[in-house]
Amino acid sequence: MKPQKKICFLVNIDWFYISHREALADMFIKEGFKVSVIAGKSKENKLANMTTFESKSRIPTLFGLFEILKIILFKERKSIFIVVSPVMIFSFHFFLFFKKFAYYNFSGFGFIRSLSLKRQSLLFSLMNYMPIHGNRIMVVQNKHDYNFLKNKITSKKIQIRLIPGSGYENNSNSITSFNSNLTLGFVGRVRKDKGILTLIKAVNELKKANYILDLVIWGEIDYEGGHQFTNKELDFLNKNKLYFRGSSSSKPQIYSSFDVFCLPSSGEGLSKAAIEASSFGKPLILSDVPGNSDMINKNGFLFKYNDVNDLKSKILILNSMNIDEIKSLSIEAKQNYIDNWSLKSISRLWIDSINKDII
Repeated sequence: MKPQKKICFLVNIDWFYISHREALADMFIKEGFKVSVIAGKSKENKLANMTTFESKSRIPTLFGLFEILKIILFKERKSIFIVVSPVMIFSFHFFLFFKKFAYYNFSGFGFIRSLSLKRQSLLFSLMNYMPIHGNRIMVVQNKHDYNFLKNKITSKKIQIRLIPGSGYENNSNSITSFNSNLTLGFVGRVRKDKGILTLIKAVNELKKANYILDLVIWGEIDYEGGHQFTNKELDFLNKNKLYFRGSSSSKPQIYSSFDVFCLPSSGEGLSKAAIEASSFGKPLILSDVPGNSDMINKNGFLFKYNDVNDLKSKILILNSMNIDEIKSLSIEAKQNYIDNWSLKSISRLWIDSINKDII
């Protein structure tokens, strides 16, 4: 009888694992894997299979790094590691170079893109020449990030794979319906790089021009992670607070409140909110940036990032469509979710990879 394979997720903050990886981990358990988690400690309730370490601003402290090393060396010595987020990936690569195998699971390249080209070059040179004792597989979520790493990674011990997202399972039986007046929706952390200012300005300008439409925003301003808004921009958001619905744990409540999902962000790995919206049959309007551009296939429109006029033009196209045309986009959105982003399809890709890589 073969010993049970054990997977350990190493994540910079506990709530991110709960919101973005726990469902995938549950699928591993159903397939007979044992799953544990090492995560940075926040105010979230700790899970039974989770060991936490000290972190500050989603980055492990020096004591936190010591805790991670101790847990890995003594408690998770035989585990297959799935390391999530750039800060944890780079920490693992340089401090745990003696480990024989690991997956590096990038959610997005926001942190890497924020570095200067010189610093990016230095970072990847160090990764390529680090004398790791085994193999590493970098798993990215979109074609842009895949091609980016293909140009940066030269080490023969590092492979690159594309798995589109972490999967989402929609157990709702709700039927997709549409409002008489077009309503746009945004779901997620409210940050400047998510393009929320562009979205509100576009809707306000169209309403001022007597177009009948509405906007709902689900989510809170990200004070913990750094929202990046100036005081003047926070005042602007406050003046438009009627659009904000706060938070809800009910996905049907969120996604039944609008007709079209809009994400004007500066870049994504692969938007979980866009995947969720697609599972409810919502057409998409996304900024034409890495991650988002992979998601449009007869199910919506792309617009130029930070371009209010281009966003307005795409909204007006949807606003001019009849109900049958909107329903056609809705059907395509749901099919894209089923074929590419469902929890079932994503977990199958991961499990097949693990069974192939770990003999």
